[in-house]
Amino acid sequence: LSTLVLTTDAAYDPLAADLAVGESITYTMTVTLKEGRTTILLTSDLADAPGLLAITATNVSFIGGNIQGSSLAVGQPAVTSDAAPLTGYLDFAEFDFGEVTNIGDNVEDDNDRIRVTVTGTVVDIPANVDGVSMVQAADLTHALGSFSSSASVDVVEPDLVMTKTGQFTGSSVVVGP
Repeated sequence: LSTLVLTTDAAYDPLAADLAVGESITYTMTVTLKEGRTTILLTSDLADAPGLLAITATNVSFIGGNIQGSSLAVGQPAVTSDAAPLTGYLDFAEFDFGEVTNIGDNVEDDNDRIRVTVTGTVVDIPANVDGVSMVQAADLTHALGSFSSSASVDVVEPDLVMTKTGQFTGSSVVVGP
């Protein structure tokens, strides 16, 4: 996911995406509903100290054709906030679909799914240094309980190389009195 040429998503954790300051990652969360009525609340928490991903975009990207009664529509954003510890950046998203009904058809397919996206950007703060690992925590709360999932990213920095050359343009150097 990193646009750095030398980054291969394996600088630290080979299972985590590598991102540099200013780069973004989009998380897609998909929920498949059983037939019937339930409440749906999806949250995404990007505030994982010591580093920070700031939310730059949220979106309900898909609601299946069998799902009725949602308080959110396709294209609507989540309610975002600055979670603890207060950082001054939006780092928590909440998609509250309310009580929904998944009309029964005895088939599990896209008509039974809700999909949301959350985009986070590695912000330029002192805590986001090379090797810092951050976790995006996603939680689904529904009428019968909850489910959690997470994904990690590692902060990477470029390897800076400096070369200095000089050219002497004089006839002599005199040192002393």
